Amino acid sequence: MLRRFVLLLFLVPVLGSAAQIAPQPKIINGTPSRDSDYDYFVALMVAYNWDTFSTSLEPATDSRYSWRTFCAGSYVGNKAVITAAHCVAGLGYEGSLYLLVGNHSADMRYEYCGNDSSGHSCIGRRSPNDNIPGFRYTGRIVYVGDEAELIKVPLTDVVRHSVYDRISQKNDIALIQLPEAIGNTPVLLPSHDRFAELANDGYNVRVIGHGDTDIRETVTIQSPDLLQVDIPARTDSECTSTLPGFDANVMVCAGEVGSDSCGGDSGGPLIDPLDGTLLGIVSWGYGCAIHYGAYTDVYRFVGWIASDWRTDAFIQKTDGSTYRMGNIAGSLSLSLLTLVVLLWRYRR
Repeated sequence: MLRRFVLLLFLVPVLGSAAQIAPQPKIINGTPSRDSDYDYFVALMVAYNWDTFSTSLEPATDSRYSWRTFCAGSYVGNKAVITAAHCVAGLGYEGSLYLLVGNHSADMRYEYCGNDSSGHSCIGRRSPNDNIPGFRYTGRIVYVGDEAELIKVPLTDVVRHSVYDRISQKNDIALIQLPEAIGNTPVLLPSHDRFAELANDGYNVRVIGHGDTDIRETVTIQSPDLLQVDIPARTDSECTSTLPGFDANVMVCAGEVGSDSCGGDSGGPLIDPLDGTLLGIVSWGYGCAIHYGAYTDVYRFVGWIASDWRTDAFIQKTDGSTYRMGNIAGSLSLSLLTLVVLLWRYRR
């Protein structure tokens, strides 16, 4: 079934200075990775506030809360994380974003929420099939590890590409500057157009995320394990003929029926499984595991990623020109009354 739909975002309440967002599911038909794999994987986190039944980028004041994931990214070194622009577009410039860097599968649990003697609360369990009186499995996952592992990043240090297009999803890439250096091993960036070589030779690529195993639009089933799935790299001609709106100048595509990235994987890595080189960023698609998925072509943006945007307050475009950082392209806060028409389902 072709999953086109219209998403209406109406006056979204703000808790503190962080806009409310809704985390969603991820990988289809994946298998668990080892805890030692993917040290560069980044989970973008959101606080679920038990007392207000709402999510926010930062925990609400005096609220009991737990941490969920809502998008992903990749640590590329030099205190920088790359993710999808649509993951951070609309978050504004006040408040902070929290990141979890590395494979934290051992600290993720299936989430159950309900009422106990202290009121509404949530707990984590290793199985999605537990029968806990007064609690129900939400379909989401919750982080139960050390909160000190979360990295707090001011939203002023979150920068999306200056000519990102919300409708076409062109230039769907953003950079997040970490406040200090970390010891995680960064992902490799491509030195040449490797994806085209893999697609032309019929090889697979690999996409990583915290895994939805159900393709139904109304069902959310995340996995606490960081999942991986190998899918065929597709040529530009295959992508153009099957994905209306596909732009081979800034995108690649991959996938097959039954295996795919999905909503919530947005911003996460598409890699060469042989050496771990980052080839793409999960971006958009028509449904999940039915059609090919579209990814931002990382090779086309290597120059932008490596540009000195951290120190000179400029963003470099792929054509070599530059734009000053700031309120680029009119970033909107989700606290405003907005109407967003999605021609396809974001991988979020």
